[in-house]
Formats: sequence, structure tokens, C-alpha cells
Amino acid sequence: MHFRLSLYLLFGAVSAFAQAKPRARDLSIPLGGTAGPLDAITDVAGVEVGFTTLISGTGRLVVGTGPVRTGVTVIHPRGKNNSDPVFGAWFTLNGNGEMTGTTWLQEGGFLEGPVGITNTHSVGVVRDAIIAEGCHLERCTIDESIVGIRTTIQTGAAIRRSVLLGADFYEADDDAPARTDSPRLGIGRDVVLDRVIVDKNARIGDGARLTNDAGVERADGDGYYIRDGIIVVPKDGVIKPGTKV
Repeated sequence: MHFRLSLYLLFGAVSAFAQAKPRARDLSIPLGGTAGPLDAITDVAGVEVGFTTLISGTGRLVVGTGPVRTGVTVIHPRGKNNSDPVFGAWFTLNGNGEMTGTTWLQEGGFLEGPVGITNTHSVGVVRDAIIAEGCHLERCTIDESIVGIRTTIQTGAAIRRSVLLGADFYEADDDAPARTDSPRLGIGRDVVLDRVIVDKNARIGDGARLTNDAGVERADGDGYYIRDGIIVVPKDGVIKPGTKV
């Protein structure tokens, strides 16, 4: 009983110490400059930071299945919607860990993209995701079509014989207030596209059906036009929910 109580007290003391761990400035370690209101990297104007923690599954490891215990943090020096480079350099602190992209950083002196921080075994995956950003597809059907980077296609959509050029940026759920009445970026729920060209950053609302069943050769509509029987949604175009063409 005394032994267990001692362990509880020890763990409690360690936990309390971890929670009260002082920061460098609290220890009077000299650091140049003046701390911002959050004493964080995001105090620098324009810098944006995002992170995801992935925890799923239990038991013995099955390669390609799990369990999963990982995550990634991504830093955008000028914000996620600004791809302009920044001056950069790198330094090896203690020789541990894995890095990729440092050769160009040393030769060119520019950082031309986000910084990804993850575990050693996921460095390659994060690198590939940054170089060729992926799409978000939710239980949709795609047949004989081309899907560009950063395309979002929501549940129930059916895409046939179409070209989707993707987007220049991702749109998070918390960006919704800025859209007002506009549909989400990309292809909405239960949308049907057949022989359609969708240019970058277009928004096609839920339930829209762009199929040109009447075989119209040339026309101009609200958020789209038809040329040689092909429906074209121009860059930044908006198709209202429920639209039928």
C-alpha cells in the first residue's frame, strides 16, 4: 500500500512538473527581440500553422492497416494562399532525424513552399503530399475523367467524361462564413457532370446536373457556357445548387 502510494505521488509530481515546465524566457535565457502576444510563431504576420494527429486501431502492427500513431504539422511562411518564396537556410541541431529539401534551400537560399514536420517514417509521405497536393473525394463516382490537384468532390457526385482542373487552394470548413451564399469550393453533393470542363476554383452547388441532354451546341448561361456541345464552367465560376443544364 505504501509502495503504491509512493508511485502515485511520484507520478503526480512528475505530471505537475511537466505542466509547470518553464519556458526559456522564464529561465532568463537571453533571446533577441520582443515576444509577441502569444509568444508563438504565428505572432509573425502572415504565418499560418496547421496540424493533424492520427490515432486509430490497437493490437499488433499490420503494415498498411495499422494501428496508427502519427501526425503532421505544416507551417506556411506567408499563409496557405500565398506561394511567394521567402529567404531561408537550415541548420543541423543534433544530427538526429530526417530532412528533405535542404539541398535546394542551401543552394538557392529560398524556401518555396510549406514546412512539414512529422515522424521519421512519414517524411516521404509528407514530402509527396506537399509536392503534389491531393484531392478530397467522398463516396463519389468518376468515370473516364481527369481530376486536377486540390479538387473536392462530395458524397453522391457522379463525374463522367469530364475534365476538372482543380483549385489553387484548399478551403477549410471554418472558411464557410466568408462564402456567404456561395457553394463550397469544388463539386457539391449529388452533382452529375457529363462532358463538362470545370476550370480552377469553380463552385458547383449540391444537386446540380450539367449533362446537356438536349444536345445544345452553343449557349451562354448563369455561371457556365456551352461550346460545341461541351459545358464549360469558367475559372472562379459558380453554379447554384439544383441547376439543370
